[in-house]
Amino acid sequence: MRSNITRLKFTSLAATLLAFALALLSGCASGAPPQAAPDKGQAAQEQLAVQSPAQTQQPSPTSALAAVRAIQATVTSISDGDTVHVNLNGRDERVRMIGVNCPEISHPDLGIKEEPYGREAKAYTER
Repeated sequence: MRSNITRLKFTSLAATLLAFALALLSGCASGAPPQAAPDKGQAAQEQLAVQSPAQTQQPSPTSALAAVRAIQATVTSISDGDTVHVNLNGRDERVRMIGVNCPEISHPDLGIKEEPYGREAKAYTER
């Protein structure tokens, strides 16, 4: 009786391992069916079609900039790596750069301590 239980455990373990191995191997197959190798002339035409610059129309930088409405201002000071002050129509305006998050420099009156690389970020913005 004991040998029947051992044999049953072994059989179920072997079946589980076999099912797992088949699942792994079926995942390795590519989704596309195999195709016959194209002739050299057809491959050259496809390569030329892919590399042709006439098919990819990219907007020129000047046309992309023409769509942006720019406001001219003069930078008067740089607070830190992501904040500058500008003179706009005679008024001092603080400008935060969208999508830029730099380490802070020390602002004792605000209780902000200097973060690592804060001065380097400010120096980069000053360039």
